[in-house]
Amino acid sequence: MKKLLILLSVVMMLSFVGCSDEESEKKDSGFDPLNPDPKEHLDYARDAAKEMENRLNEVSEKRETEEAERKELREQIEAGLAALSPEHRQVLVLREMHQLSYDEIADTLELDIGTVKSRINRGRKQLRKILMESGNFSHRIPSKDTGKEGCK
Repeated sequence: MKKLLILLSVVMMLSFVGCSDEESEKKDSGFDPLNPDPKEHLDYARDAAKEMENRLNEVSEKRETEEAERKELREQIEAGLAALSPEHRQVLVLREMHQLSYDEIADTLELDIGTVKSRINRGRKQLRKILMESGNFSHRIPSKDTGKEGCK
């Protein structure tokens, strides 16, 4: 038991190594790992466990939020794809999800490569328009003004 407490104490001390001086001063509790008093070790270990639990909860909450955002984005893209014509949806799915080349798509669908490129371009524009109209996507801000209108 004593070895476990010392090990926990050392782990917590090492966690301060990556902190700035200001952060480590805030975290410094005056704990002395060489002090033989087991109560002090237990108190420090409990505090360390609480702090680690708080950190884990923060990470878990952030992960849950990110997962919810990804799910919402996936649903919006699926709805946008469903709103496309079958021809445009088909080539976009083959290109973007199945990672097929233009030539592979043309061979698979028995189309001219120009038709494939055209459908992909038009499908992307339609999908972009649908997603922006849903209100959850915005226009990209250009890095510089070229004087061209671009896609709308």
